[in-house]
Amino acid sequence: MNDTTIKYVNKTGKVLDPHIIPSDPDVHLAPYVLKPGEEGYISAEGIINKEPDTYNVKVKINPIKPASNVQSLKIKGDAMSQEKENHILHIKGTATNNTKEPTEYILVGGALYGKQNEFIGTIFQSEEAQLTPGKSIPFDATSSQIPDKELAKVKKYKVVASTYQE
Repeated sequence: MNDTTIKYVNKTGKVLDPHIIPSDPDVHLAPYVLKPGEEGYISAEGIINKEPDTYNVKVKINPIKPASNVQSLKIKGDAMSQEKENHILHIKGTATNNTKEPTEYILVGGALYGKQNEFIGTIFQSEEAQLTPGKSIPFDATSSQIPDKELAKVKKYKVVASTYQE
């Protein structure tokens, strides 16, 4: 991931903060390694102090040899719900280690979309998970950073789970 750069750019093209790096603890990427043409999700909540409608995010990912040890996990029973009290959106489900090796952690990431498939935001959960092959673990990916007016537009989602095996 050291070859990836993230820049927040305002409407006129001016870079707002050139110091965002993917290793920052508030930056989440899922899957962590992308194959050519593969879709991924990014969240950089709280990194800059701007309202969501005042910037666009541009991500540049330089090609590197894909790591063969990043594996997709099988997801079952996923469903979206929203808390009425604090409006936090949840995507819950089960991730199964469908690989031949034990896992040490899982990363769940997803994208939220509106009725016309317009992108609204991302959700994430990472967790240490000692899963032997065939074992499962529940997940609850959330995002508390999306404004309520945007959460009200969410109608669809996509979610992925992955693990990195050494």
